[in-house]
This record gives sequence, C-alpha cells and structure tokens, in this order.
Amino acid sequence: MGIYTSYKRRFQLKNANKIRLEKQQKNSETTSTDNENQQRADLISTIQRLLENEVSLATSLISNMRYPKGPNKGNIISPYLQKKAHNYISQNLYKHQSTLQDSNSKLKQENKRLHRKNQALVKRTQSLGAKVQHTLNQKSKHIAEICSLV
Repeated sequence: MGIYTSYKRRFQLKNANKIRLEKQQKNSETTSTDNENQQRADLISTIQRLLENEVSLATSLISNMRYPKGPNKGNIISPYLQKKAHNYISQNLYKHQSTLQDSNSKLKQENKRLHRKNQALVKRTQSLGAKVQHTLNQKSKHIAEICSLV
C-alpha cells in the first residue's frame, strides 16, 4: 500500500505542476498581449497629439528608421541603434561655437610649434652642410700640403 500511495502522489504532483505551468503560460501570454496593446494605444495617442507639420516628419522618421539591407530588411531599427543615432546627433549637431574656436586656436598653436621645429631642423641641416664643406676644405688643403712636400 505504501508504494501505491507514493506513486499516486507523484502522479498527482506531476499533473498539478503541468496544470500550474499551463496557467502561468496563459497568464504570461495575456499579460504580454495586454502590454503590447497598451504600447500600441500609447503610440496611437502620441501620433494623434502631433501637430499637422509633425505628422509628415513622423511618417518620414518611421519610414527612414528601417533596416535597408540584410536579414532584418524592412524592420524598424533596434532601440540600441536608435539611441546611438540620437546620441551622435545630440553630441555633434549642437556643438557650441566656442569648442570649434578652441580647437581652431589649438591647431594654430600646434602649427606654430611645428613651424619652429621645422626651422630648427633647417638650421641644423645648414650647419651640418657647412661643417661638411669645412672638413672637405681641410682635407684638400692637407692633401695639397702633402703633395707639395713630396
């Protein structure tokens, strides 16, 4: 009798777990459906609140923010890429003129520094050329002196 009741209880537990799992799946499906419906309603209400001139811009935005190629062709671009595009635009489009002026002045300073360095290298090259010429003159004088002694 003891073995029979343990098998019976195991069978009952399996059935109860199966029923519980099915209920959870149904609840999650209805919850996700409710959530999707809520998001859809929010999107529609947002679109309805747009001004007349913003409707065409929103249409253009939705049509442009789609994958042009690949396996996701035609699907809306992922939120990650949308956020990256938004960050890029906000960082680069709205730069202050002062930052451009600062970078311009830094480039001018760098240009002056490189010009001075170039001039120093030119002077050094000229100096080395003069030393070479002086050495050649000394060598030729020395050879001439040796030849005159012979």
